[in-house]
Amino acid sequence: MTMEKTVTRKTFAAKMLTTRTLAAVAALLCPTVARATETQDTTDRVTAAAPAATHPILLAQYASPNYGPPPPGYGSPPPPPPGYYPPPRHYGYSRPVYQPVYQHDGFYLHLDIGYGYTSLSANYAGEKMTISGGSLAFGIAAGGVIAPNLILFGTFYGNVISDPDVSYGGVPSTDGWGTDATVYGLGIGLAYYLMPVNVYFSGAISATWLKVEDSYYAQTYLETNTGLGFQGKVGKEWWVWPGWGLGVAGQLTLSSMKSSDLDNVRWTGASFSVLFSATFN
Repeated sequence: MTMEKTVTRKTFAAKMLTTRTLAAVAALLCPTVARATETQDTTDRVTAAAPAATHPILLAQYASPNYGPPPPGYGSPPPPPPGYYPPPRHYGYSRPVYQPVYQHDGFYLHLDIGYGYTSLSANYAGEKMTISGGSLAFGIAAGGVIAPNLILFGTFYGNVISDPDVSYGGVPSTDGWGTDATVYGLGIGLAYYLMPVNVYFSGAISATWLKVEDSYYAQTYLETNTGLGFQGKVGKEWWVWPGWGLGVAGQLTLSSMKSSDLDNVRWTGASFSVLFSATFN
């Protein structure tokens, strides 16, 4: 009986020694295993000490509602038509920009001056007489708009040749030195503007006169009766201020006048000029 008890105690002590020994060896050989074991023990203790879970019905009261999947979208908007570009968006307040509207209406005033070439000729006693040379061109016209971009005006214009070239029967003469030959015109006409390019065409029928006089002694050498003439212009103007435009133009004038001193002598003339103009309309 004594031997059996002794063996049983030794066997139990050997088992305890073996378990402790293995644990110590495992802690020395594998620290990770030891830490995992400690963590599991701690978790078990916390779980045992924690209170029981709340009832599932109470948790459901604080759960987010289930609205289901979102509704389908409306799709992307249709693309803009070809050639259309939407205006840029503006943010904030900005002052309006004043943009004047340029158009031809109301009172019309046109002034021009330029330079060109004038030639006058007549037949006398079977010989041809000519007066020609560079000429100063000037003119003024006033009127009003009678239809969109259509203007009715009265005009006064002239072409002045200083120290003209004079010839008779093809022979040059020096009698032209110190003289001025001037062709005047007074008439009525129409002008039409092509908008928005502001190009205009004008024409006028006029009464004309020719006068040749000495510029030093105020002596008149030649005069004509009232004749018939034409003034035509083509020009382009640029707006520089509301109502005012500056431009350039080409002008052609024609005239035919009968001499007041010599019977059966008729002077005909033609002049081409380049003009600079100012127009109020």
